[in-house]
Amino acid sequence: DDDKVNVKIGTVEHPMLDAHYIEWIAIETKKCVYRKNLQPGDAPEADFVIEAGDEYVAAYDYCNLHGLWKTEIKEYLQCNCR
Repeated sequence: DDDKVNVKIGTVEHPMLDAHYIEWIAIETKKCVYRKNLQPGDAPEADFVIEAGDEYVAAYDYCNLHGLWKTEIKEYLQCNCR
């Protein structure tokens, strides 16, 4: 079975306006990188499916105003118990 993850940007939803938006969201795993491009008006989130046995390493997003952001998966899991 494949593993699914939903990545949402910000504890408060990030703006997705022409002047300020998330251009893309990516997930890094032990085997590869998955990326979804976004446009103004889209929801600031992305769904990814990784193959069984692969492991998440980090999530990235790129804001057209604030640049590249990275979240280590271990940091996320420690802060957001599932």
